Amino acid sequence: MREITPTRKTTPRTPATCCARCGIKLSNPGTVVLGIGEVGPECIKHVNAALTDLAAGPLALLVARGEVRLKLQLSADGLSWIPSHDALSQYIVWADRAGIKLQHRIEVSTRTYILTIKPRSLQGYSVKSVQA
Repeated sequence: MREITPTRKTTPRTPATCCARCGIKLSNPGTVVLGIGEVGPECIKHVNAALTDLAAGPLALLVARGEVRLKLQLSADGLSWIPSHDALSQYIVWADRAGIKLQHRIEVSTRTYILTIKPRSLQGYSVKSVQA
């Protein structure tokens, strides 16, 4: 019997990842941006421009760290844990003015409210709109 030799490579491929900004599958590994995720080669220019613009304003802490952690405090009725209204509203107002959306999660064990930038909300940013 004759042996069959494969004509193409049969090495397993790593699963394709998607750009955090536009959602397109990346054929090559992208650049990982703190607090945003993996970004493709075309989108990295726009993400960097947006983050540079945001870092100049009150959202600088959020951009520098990739997230903001707010301590939760016991509500007035004593039944739930909530973030400080003043601290939270400051980030929500400035993010709204900048045209970005924030996502949040709660870390129950440490009673911490964590805010991060929603990557897809950076789609509206482009190098031209930030420089203008």
